[in-house]
Amino acid sequence: IILSTTNIYTSTDPSSVAFTSRFQNPTASTLNDIAWNGSLYVVVGTSGIILTSPDAITWTSRPITTDTSTTFNRIIWDGTRFIISNSTGTAFLPTSTDGINWTRVGIPGHPITSNPFNTLKYLGGKYIHAGAGYLSYSTDANTWFTVDYMPYTYPVSRALKLNGIYFVANSRRVFTSTDGINFTPIKCIPYQTNGAVPAIAYANGKWIIACSSNSVNANIGLIQIYGSNALTYRDWETHEDRKSTRLNSSHLKLSR
Repeated sequence: IILSTTNIYTSTDPSSVAFTSRFQNPTASTLNDIAWNGSLYVVVGTSGIILTSPDAITWTSRPITTDTSTTFNRIIWDGTRFIISNSTGTAFLPTSTDGINWTRVGIPGHPITSNPFNTLKYLGGKYIHAGAGYLSYSTDANTWFTVDYMPYTYPVSRALKLNGIYFVANSRRVFTSTDGINFTPIKCIPYQTNGAVPAIAYANGKWIIACSSNSVNANIGLIQIYGSNALTYRDWETHEDRKSTRLNSSHLKLSR
């Protein structure tokens, strides 16, 4: 299945480049994300759009709001329910055990209209819904708490848990937490300017963070690699690699 901003394409042959259009979006809505629970696909997007299909061929609209300013940009299946990230509009997260019937779960203290939330993850028994300067968390997807975890209004684009440590990152900073609630920036990693969202991994007893930036020179890209086995300020090792071509701001990836 390939999800574009306006269409859904499928192919039964993974080696083929021939895909069939299954849903030509008749509205101005943008399709943002897709999830699968083993028997049902669910697609979400702008204008509060929710689509479901058991076969990725025939799609049914499942509207749960008339607020066209609502943007659903992430959806996850945690093993028992679907949860949708609500980026703008009214502060609520839709949840559903079957993808058909949805419950609107409110988030107290969620400044969703001015600080869009665009990352939703289920990490080691805790749900993390993070955005620009704020983070909501829950242990059951029903009761949510919101914290102001950083003074930077850049949207969080990465959230993960590695070897017991929670990480959230945007294009400017990387933050860590041992409980998924209280986050602090890794101070030894410089404030990134015009950089990509850092890639984060854990291997061989060490956390590795890779950052890229074009701020050094308009025509020179800088890749910075940081490694630590203790997450303390003095334990981060640094390696820099300057490239002769300008780096774009796409996500970096690390592999073991």
